[in-house]
Amino acid sequence: MAMYLPNILEYPIIFHGAAILGGTITTLNPQCSNEDLSHFLKISHAKYLVTTSTLAKKALSAGVLKGIHSVFVTGQAKNCESISSLLSDDGTAFPGDVKIDPKEDVVALPFSSGTTGVSKGVMLTHYNLIAQTRVAFRYEKPLDDMGTVVNVLPFYHIYGLSIITGGRLHVGSKIVALSRFEPRSFLRAIQEYKVSLLV
Repeated sequence: MAMYLPNILEYPIIFHGAAILGGTITTLNPQCSNEDLSHFLKISHAKYLVTTSTLAKKALSAGVLKGIHSVFVTGQAKNCESISSLLSDDGTAFPGDVKIDPKEDVVALPFSSGTTGVSKGVMLTHYNLIAQTRVAFRYEKPLDDMGTVVNVLPFYHIYGLSIITGGRLHVGSKIVALSRFEPRSFLRAIQEYKVSLLV
């Protein structure tokens, strides 16, 4: 599944939901070009795309979604299914027998920044992400109250994915997710949410 999304509330929910079902998720920059999107979808063999209605319209009109079975969007878009439909189940459809080999099964396929050439898919197993979380938060207990964090780092990037949507949630932090740094909204978030840590 490809996640082609800015920082939104549903991001960690969708990522972890797909992961616990044994899926492999590729996390894509929502500002990438149609050419890059097509390339990343082809390399990752993504069958599903989760995005915003605006980005879905752009990708559909560019004809870059070959091989994609279903497109899920925030809100509504023609020929797409709403993300809310994924979240409406009461849990009864969740399979009870998902087999995951943490050290072998790839859970995430983020793409490198391309600073040394073409962007490459980086295969991360469940064990990779869990180990990174445990190293980064080795002194904190799971679900301790670690205060409130304001985050402007992209969730599609490895730090945002592993440390924020993984580690910070693991230790019980509240996360105020901003799509980008904008001074007024950043300062307003700090004041309104009583932020104790900036990331």
